[in-house]
Amino acid sequence: MFFLTNESKMLCNELMCRIKKTVTAVLVGTGFASILAVHTAAAEILESVPEISISILTPDVSAFDGSEPIYFEFVLQNSGDDTIYFLPWNTPFETEFSGPAIRIYLLPNGPEDEIRYELPYEGKVINYGAPELEDYIIIAPGEQLTNAVDVSEYFDLISVGEYALEVDTAIQNIKRGKDFGNDFGHLTDEEQFDALFLKSEPRIFRIKTDSLIIERGEREFDDKELPFNKFEQRDDRFGDQPSFTQCNNGEKVIAGLAYQESTGSVSSALNHLNSFANGGKRFKTWFGNYTRQNYSSALAKFTNIHSILRRQNLNLVCECNIKNPERAFAYVRPNNPRKVWLCPKFWQAPQHGMKSQRSTFVHEISHFYVAASTRDLFIGISHARELAKLRPQKALQNAENFEFFSENTP
Repeated sequence: MFFLTNESKMLCNELMCRIKKTVTAVLVGTGFASILAVHTAAAEILESVPEISISILTPDVSAFDGSEPIYFEFVLQNSGDDTIYFLPWNTPFETEFSGPAIRIYLLPNGPEDEIRYELPYEGKVINYGAPELEDYIIIAPGEQLTNAVDVSEYFDLISVGEYALEVDTAIQNIKRGKDFGNDFGHLTDEEQFDALFLKSEPRIFRIKTDSLIIERGEREFDDKELPFNKFEQRDDRFGDQPSFTQCNNGEKVIAGLAYQESTGSVSSALNHLNSFANGGKRFKTWFGNYTRQNYSSALAKFTNIHSILRRQNLNLVCECNIKNPERAFAYVRPNNPRKVWLCPKFWQAPQHGMKSQRSTFVHEISHFYVAASTRDLFIGISHARELAKLRPQKALQNAENFEFFSENTP
């Protein structure tokens, strides 16, 4: 649940916000992130400007029983002089998580040791289309936004031990100024928003009992999940045609054709990578300056995506069980590399090209842990290009960059 002061509540979608009395000038907890200066040129990705900070509040208890919810509060503070409008997608301030906005690590030898193991995120990763004005959250100058999240809904915290939790994501769209609402419909995609990396200091907590294991017994993998290091290979007698769930005949034809075409676009992407020893201009556009490590990473990830398209028994589900389904193209669970849920934006998209039905499958499959393990850090063509220039390694973790590389020619 979101908490804002009275001024912001009047501006904010009342379905997303409610009032909380806060001491607005004081930051609680530790952490850092930042926001932009005013920009009139093309959209930029920003590293750090101290007008906005993120922190994680220490809970009343630092040790949890394995069978209880595990809540942490996340705080976003606007210490600047301007009203901030930001898109909460893929951040800890969503009402329904659309991606791994937080990361949790098991610390087998305690927090002082460098050894740590990242827990797989088990929630949905949602591929949204263009946001609407009501999707944005507003923070007035001097205010803070607070959201409490039960992290056990998204991570399998069943083992006794110490863990570290941190925010490690990005705000995809952010803008400031009181006239934002009036200007929203007149801004072009290239100049509309900046974006920024969002990272906090870690918080340490402990699971003190494993009663959840006793309660649930041995874990079975159903439609929601599959061990993230395994995937089923399809019988080659069936080619690259997927199976369908809750799809009518017309939807089967449309989705099946897009799926087959996505196999071809990934094959073309692989051929391009194999044809240029340094990756070529196309590689530089979407993954940054050539290095052997980054080139090898892109090649390996596209090879995995192609293998899943060609050999895995993938199931396409023609329903979209999320909030605001009309905003989304599709979603997956990255630890379940056998299902893709298709949403209204998919059926409205062109057959091929940028943000198309064909490219949607490349985007979605790249999220699987057994494929490319991508996230939705930044959305849009301009942000994807800027990310490749600024942080090539992050571009290799961003689903949009793989999607756009597969559709870019030559």
